[in-house]
Amino acid sequence: MDLVDLAGGLVLPLEACQLAWRLESDGWEFSVDGETLRLRRSDGRQDCVLSDSDREGVKQWKKHLIAAVSYTPPNGVGAKRTVSPPKRRAKQAKH
Repeated sequence: MDLVDLAGGLVLPLEACQLAWRLESDGWEFSVDGETLRLRRSDGRQDCVLSDSDREGVKQWKKHLIAAVSYTPPNGVGAKRTVSPPKRRAKQAKH
């Protein structure tokens, strides 16, 4: 499994990050309320819905997306809170 190091040390599966990056680039914003992951349009539009495959991806990667949205890097590293890391570095997981 390819992994991504977020600024400050959080490591997530590349597939979860790619989903988040694509949804963010399509105008979706993430927020977390407890264990609930919420998505809304950054432009306020309410006539947009996620595709079936996007809903499945969010369901599959929910815990990882919540971790990314909730993550606060130590010592102010990456001060802007977003799912998208400033640098992508794929790693191979050790088996």
